[in-house]
Amino acid sequence: MRSAKQRISSALILAVGASMLMGCELPERNTQVKSIKIGVTLYDQYDAFLSELMEDFNTYAAAKEEETGIAINVEVYNASQSQTTQNNQVEAMAQDGCDIICVNLVDRTDPTTVIDLAEKNDIPVIFFNRELVEEDLERWDKLYYVGAKAFESGMMEGQIAAAAFLQDPSVDRNQDGVYQYVVLEGEPGHQDAIVRTEYSVNTIVSSGIEVEKLGYAIANWNRAQAQNKMTQLLSQNGNKIELVIANNDDMAVGAIDALKASDLSREEWPVVVGIDGTNVGLEAVKNGEMVGTVYNDKEGQAKGMLELSFALATGGNLDDLNTVLYYGAAGIGLLRSEFQYLGRENYPRENELFRAYKKVAEGMDERPAVIRTVDLGADRQAEYMAIPDEVNPMMGNRGIRLCLDRKKMFKAQLRAIYRASAYGNINLMYPMITSEDELDEIEKLIREVKKGLDEKNIPYKNIRTGIMIETPAAVMISEELGKRVDFLSLGTNDLTQYTLAMDRQNLLLKDKYNDHHPALVKMIRMVTEAGHKSGCEVYICGELAADSNLTEAFIQMGVDGLSVVPACVLPVRKAIRSSYADEANRPAEAVKEK
Repeated sequence: MRSAKQRISSALILAVGASMLMGCELPERNTQVKSIKIGVTLYDQYDAFLSELMEDFNTYAAAKEEETGIAINVEVYNASQSQTTQNNQVEAMAQDGCDIICVNLVDRTDPTTVIDLAEKNDIPVIFFNRELVEEDLERWDKLYYVGAKAFESGMMEGQIAAAAFLQDPSVDRNQDGVYQYVVLEGEPGHQDAIVRTEYSVNTIVSSGIEVEKLGYAIANWNRAQAQNKMTQLLSQNGNKIELVIANNDDMAVGAIDALKASDLSREEWPVVVGIDGTNVGLEAVKNGEMVGTVYNDKEGQAKGMLELSFALATGGNLDDLNTVLYYGAAGIGLLRSEFQYLGRENYPRENELFRAYKKVAEGMDERPAVIRTVDLGADRQAEYMAIPDEVNPMMGNRGIRLCLDRKKMFKAQLRAIYRASAYGNINLMYPMITSEDELDEIEKLIREVKKGLDEKNIPYKNIRTGIMIETPAAVMISEELGKRVDFLSLGTNDLTQYTLAMDRQNLLLKDKYNDHHPALVKMIRMVTEAGHKSGCEVYICGELAADSNLTEAFIQMGVDGLSVVPACVLPVRKAIRSSYADEANRPAEAVKEK
């Protein structure tokens, strides 16, 4: 029998999203590379969020330089809100020998010159923070985007605003039961501004709150402009304003500046909400001046940009699939198939899904690729799905529950997955399972799918199946569930939230949220023991899997594998190897095997 260490080392796998699924050529690391040059152009370097993001980017670049011995030169340009200036900067960076160009677009609707210059000079471009139109992103195979989804930020901002109204009766100053609000928008016609506003307001309404729009103003993401605009809105509406929805923190803080300069007492201030989680925004929340802000993960964006830039500059063309191979992962531990359903006007057809999964299967060259069936719900959907709004979508009709309600959609995905299995090592995993009854329904559908494929002589393989353990209910019946599948995968992000009854994205709970909680560690141990007792493998995915402080504990528990993001493969592998570098500290089982 292999030791726990050997099991986890050989089974180390990688969690990636399925928003891509493009090329499959495995790049080789260029060991002759001594230095790389990254050019960055910002729409406005004085934007607080971008300023902080670039600080993080430079920090990660320095760490990467120290780790690899490859010099990383970063040149930053300020476009000063001029697309013409930015186009000239991109041309200059191309002529200056930049290996990668990172672009924070001034005008997301006008990237043509940037793309043409990059393609002409064969330099990959990473667009960040300001997402360009999808059709433009597809114009060339060396274009990438790193950033948050505007609709998700808007929804969370709306949730913060709604919670303030529902939890504090004094917010409704005139006690009319209506939320009177104003909006400070980023730019006229800017997609992120439009979407953030729309989803903020719609989320408030879906919470059962009636709203009234008193006014809005364009403040161009700028604090000083927001202060001026808010002053005007106050002169027009006085203390009738109960809520200020700002598209970013800079404008939210500008609104606060106006409130401080007004005749309103602190008790008469409206609720102010923002987006970005900048230092000044977080300070305003801490001081009670802002009710809340949505954290726009500047660290994650900066790290993603740096890792992608480095990989592209040293290894050639890389997409998410190639990243798995590039970092030497044993496979794909979690392929998030829901991204194939979002950002479009209708359901993906079976053949479209099949082609994507087939490309994954072929590209992985018999390495396992675990496809999680679509995990959608009221908080994660496209308009065409028409999923009813829910007060608490995390507790609602999501994941496997929605799939079993929409069997036509689910069967199309299952057929596509089984068809693709003939071309590689596809595994199948179900999200949000809480009962064996759900497995009964799934197994019935799979029998129907197989029968249909057999009748048409379409080849497929018998697929290994697994279950995401994401709820305390699944933990408690993990032995029973384990008897019916080949593996269990602990989704620690959701499991932590459900166990602690805390939203991990709620800034008010930041200091209370503890993914090392003894209850969670105990649950991981319980599932590992129950899974092995029932004869199946147990894996860990989510942020906790990449926590090298817990690697040794996971090994001692007997966990069979870890599913981590690409950037964490090498550090976690190092932690695995170093855990028992000293033979005296190895488990007896491992010592015997030597």
